[in-house]
Amino acid sequence: MAVDKYTILANLPSSVVDRFWKKVDKQNGPILMHCSRLGRCWQWFGDRNQGGYGSMRLGSSSWAARARAHIISCAIDRNGIPEGSLVLHKCDNPSCVRPSHLWPGSQRENVADMMAKKRDRRPGSRSGVAVNYSRGEDRHNAHCTEAIVLAMRADYIPGVFGCNKIAKKYNVVCRDVVARIIRREIWKHI
Repeated sequence: MAVDKYTILANLPSSVVDRFWKKVDKQNGPILMHCSRLGRCWQWFGDRNQGGYGSMRLGSSSWAARARAHIISCAIDRNGIPEGSLVLHKCDNPSCVRPSHLWPGSQRENVADMMAKKRDRRPGSRSGVAVNYSRGEDRHNAHCTEAIVLAMRADYIPGVFGCNKIAKKYNVVCRDVVARIIRREIWKHI
């Protein structure tokens, strides 16, 4: 008899819960501009997928089932999640696992949240929203301001004051985002 993921998540052993919290940074996560009232995100620093969502094995063997970190966090906080529910982010930070930033909801609620926050405003999006999409500080999930981006680029000295030091100095973004800002892969408009 197969056990569904909702049953597993409602009955996580303390060893999994302890292992989970060892991979969470509660002190240095970003405070996102569009939801600063929520406070600092708790960043997952374990395995992540390409979309930035954390993931963890629910057992100790290499074949153990995996679950996304934000789902595990919500399940720990709420002693499980309702069957058929997704776990949504109020902060829109995929690596955030802070329980107060998470809520169980339906796919319909997830799409409504996306539309309300204008996260679908990409050229060619299926929603038919205008092609003029937001960028920089106007983005719903902006980690920094234009002034901070300019300061980061001015501070950057290869081999002396690199991306890690800049990320720590501004306490706003992770090292990878700083590297993309420096290379002008993001924030290209300034």
